[in-house]
Amino acid sequence: MSSKIYPIGIQNFEKIRKDGYFYIDKTALIYKLVKTGSYYFLSRPRRFGKSLLLSTLEAYFKGRKELFEGLAMESLEKDWIEYPVIHLDLNAKKFDTENDLIRLIDRQLLVYEAQYGSCSSDETIDDRLVTLIRLAAEKTGQRVVILVDEYDKPMLQAIGRDELQEEYRNTLKAFYGVMKSMDGYIKFAMLTGVTKFGKVSVFSDLNNLNDISMWNQYIDICGVSDQELHDNLEVELSEFADARGMTYNEICVALREYYDGYHFTHNSIGMYNPFSLLNAFLRNEFGSYWFETGTPTYLVELLKKHHYDLQRMAHEETSAEVLNSVDSTSDNPIPVIYQSGYLTIKGYDERFGIYRLGFPNREVEEGFVITQEEQVEEEIIPITQQMMKPPPPPPPAPKLTDLIDIVEDDTNIDDDLEILDAEDQSENQVIENVADFGEYGEENTGESEIFQVVEDMPSFPGGNVSKWIAKNVKYPVLAMENGIQGKVFIQFVIERDGSITDVKVARGVDASLDKEAVRVVQSMPKWKPGKQRGKPVRVAYT
Repeated sequence: MSSKIYPIGIQNFEKIRKDGYFYIDKTALIYKLVKTGSYYFLSRPRRFGKSLLLSTLEAYFKGRKELFEGLAMESLEKDWIEYPVIHLDLNAKKFDTENDLIRLIDRQLLVYEAQYGSCSSDETIDDRLVTLIRLAAEKTGQRVVILVDEYDKPMLQAIGRDELQEEYRNTLKAFYGVMKSMDGYIKFAMLTGVTKFGKVSVFSDLNNLNDISMWNQYIDICGVSDQELHDNLEVELSEFADARGMTYNEICVALREYYDGYHFTHNSIGMYNPFSLLNAFLRNEFGSYWFETGTPTYLVELLKKHHYDLQRMAHEETSAEVLNSVDSTSDNPIPVIYQSGYLTIKGYDERFGIYRLGFPNREVEEGFVITQEEQVEEEIIPITQQMMKPPPPPPPAPKLTDLIDIVEDDTNIDDDLEILDAEDQSENQVIENVADFGEYGEENTGESEIFQVVEDMPSFPGGNVSKWIAKNVKYPVLAMENGIQGKVFIQFVIERDGSITDVKVARGVDASLDKEAVRVVQSMPKWKPGKQRGKPVRVAYT
């Protein structure tokens, strides 16, 4: 039985090493990083190990040799010089005002100013950083190391609030620009984040940074490679397989399908999501561990702002220039979606320099399409009353929820769907008719004939189809979180025996809503079939 203690949610290198947590040795890559350059930027999705990487760098530059015992760094590094380290973390607060950002940085600078000194005449945080770097270098006799974790958090949280984002951009541009002007005092600097803001944004003055996000030699500096999985968790793989009643090969295939597949350049190995992978080993169960921690607010706001169709996600194509940098003024959400880990590189056309994107693995894909772990018990579902036109005496068509609207089969469905705001709709509000049924169809009652309207229209068992749908619909969690609502138009046929066939989306709204609408219609019990001239016939609805 494995005795490994998995460091889920633990991002401090010292704690991992002192308390005996499982650690995959990345220190050879870290040694290479610090010996071959001075300024770096790394973009990786959330919970991918960026904070642990910076914590490891901090321990190294502070000369904490004892923490590296048994790791590659122990034999690689000979000098173990202690440098002053300024480690800033912008992931610790929700940003709603300009002062939120200033106060967070102020509190962190105060800690280092107490250690190295300050100047009372400095008024701005960038002036204070200039003084802090100079004094730290002069006091210790060593150049300064600067580490910034989640450098982009304020900008991301301000997506959709242009004025606030502009304020953050100007503040951070000046603050991060200090590293260029103080180059002579700086030994090493690294910024990490989910995205890379470029062009006229916070990186415009930081052209001395090496962006290693798509460098093949550092692809596995965060995350877990397949080789690392087998080198470090071979025993646990067998235990996992036994616990699931699977063979060793089957568990390996399943883990790759669920959690592998992150490609950060076109010719790289795939990387496992470490958060989901370690959770799976901890519980010996497959689950959507990373996705269930929540879609970031900034991504939800971005998708809503640009009305992005999630069905496009598996078919996106773009260039390296777009993937590499987020322009905060751009209307293109793809760079943020990619850098946040919801898309990855699936292929590359060298002739045109075009990357083909897609979902990295099953966890992400299923999370976007439909989340089955949570079920909505009560949901506000506006009801549409469908009325029948003459000839009499056909009964009115059954009421359906706003998820499914019944209209005439040849009705032209307008491209501009009405998207309803849940906050503006009351529970029992009746909204405008979508369409009316037309005249009788052909009088032919052949077995293969599909009618639009018949003398005796099909009826739902119990008569209240809307109540049945309200009870059985499982509103996709992703759609709820994004505030997505609208009419999904479904085509289906009620057969002569009352069964439902040929269910398909005529006009969709969102991939998750479309899929749920189809599922609900397919799961309906048999209807009382429609009749023409006393004989059961096939009746089509749209």
